[in-house]
Amino acid sequence: MDDTYLWSHDAKHLQATLTELEKQLAKHGLVINPKKTAIIYSNDTGGGHFMIGGKKVLCLPYGSIITVLGSPLTFGEAVPALVAEMQS
Repeated sequence: MDDTYLWSHDAKHLQATLTELEKQLAKHGLVINPKKTAIIYSNDTGGGHFMIGGKKVLCLPYGSIITVLGSPLTFGEAVPALVAEMQS
């Protein structure tokens, strides 16, 4: 599977979305790899973790940089830049 990006303003909603995505992928013999999953929390505090593949995946600290489409990115003011890159 290629990269997939999910956004949410609510942790419960995001976890439900991840769980449903896992169910749909399983129908095709696919899984989300928790070791290759990056979760960024875009507030100074909080974050916590999400369950993916039965494993706890911690949110990266605020301001963390991940590689998206080969470019370093942080989720502060850069969401429009990511969307623009995805559209190109």
